[in-house]
This record gives sequence, structure tokens and C-alpha cells, in this order.
Amino acid sequence: MRVKTVLKEMDEVAILYKFLYSDENNKIKFSNGLAELEVTMDKDLNFMCRNMNFPDMKAINHNSVMDLAYCAAVIKKLKETPPLDLKTDDIKNQWDEIRFRTAAMETLSGV
Repeated sequence: MRVKTVLKEMDEVAILYKFLYSDENNKIKFSNGLAELEVTMDKDLNFMCRNMNFPDMKAINHNSVMDLAYCAAVIKKLKETPPLDLKTDDIKNQWDEIRFRTAAMETLSGV
């Protein structure tokens, strides 16, 4: 059997993809070490990324970057990043917020 941590990361990446796809306004924000990035997903499953150092610039396609290893690293950063909208005792970081919103969406839509 392969490494269990990688299997867990795959489950987390699936949650991230569902979150981004479920609503065009859903986004993640994180620092890549050089800039603050904002990533969304369009209806055609394209990852779109905007460098927040230049917020007026158009988002660019980010598909080639969003592989499993990169997304797992981004999720680790999201676990250390304050939530964007929901701030409660139970939601301490952006990843908690994403998991909560995705679970709620799945429950409400019967997925």
C-alpha cells in the first residue's frame, strides 16, 4: 500500500476542487513567497490566478500549476492563513472555512 498521507492529501485536494468549482465567487488566497495570489475556477474547470500585487490585471490560466503536489502544498498554506469570510471559534483558518462551506454545499445539494 502506498503512503497514507498522500491518500489523505488526495482527499483534501478533492475538497479544494469541489469548493472552487461549486461557485464562481469562491476563491483561495495565499502567498507563494513572491506575491499574494488569488485562485478561482471557471465553469469549464480552468483554474484562474490573479497576482494581487497587480489586482487590476486580468487573471491568467493556472491549470499547468495546479497539480496534486502543488495543491497539497497550497492546502498546507491555507491551514495557516486566516479565513476570508467566516470567522468563528470553529473556523480558525482558510482551510477550515473551505471544508465547512464544501460540506454545507454537499449537504444542501444532496451530493
